[in-house]
Amino acid sequence: MGEAREPVVREPEEDHDLLTYNEAGARLAEEIQRLDAEAARLQASGSDDEAAAARGRADALRAAADRNSRRAQKDTNARGFLEYRPGGSAS
Repeated sequence: MGEAREPVVREPEEDHDLLTYNEAGARLAEEIQRLDAEAARLQASGSDDEAAAARGRADALRAAADRNSRRAQKDTNARGFLEYRPGGSAS
């Protein structure tokens, strides 16, 4: 949780009102970063149960980001501007 936050990368040409693998990865990364920060704030304020819940949600989203990445790499239909380029997902 003390890690520096990396900026989430979005490709400018992906503004097509489509939820591409890249956009899904970027959204997941943003929410994971938000939940990690929230968990740290809650932990510091002594709200251990709420911090644990936020960490649990972040962990679930990390698993979703991993699934999104694996599925994107195998999707033969996601080519051209839809092609998956890792970088927006949080670890």
